[in-house]
Amino acid sequence: MFAALGFNRKTQIYVAGAQIYGGTSRLAALTSLYPNLVTKENFLSSVELESFKNFSSQVTM
Repeated sequence: MFAALGFNRKTQIYVAGAQIYGGTSRLAALTSLYPNLVTKENFLSSVELESFKNFSSQVTM
């Protein structure tokens, strides 16, 4: 879909709730086409993620 819309490989794509979709292994095909794929797990440090731990609607771990 991104390619059809004209996005190039350098486009940074943020996927919210990547774990819901199966995590890294399920997103491998998309990551191979768009290597700048970002999820909260690789955007935030474990310390930064800690404050969201009890709010499942904001962050799934």
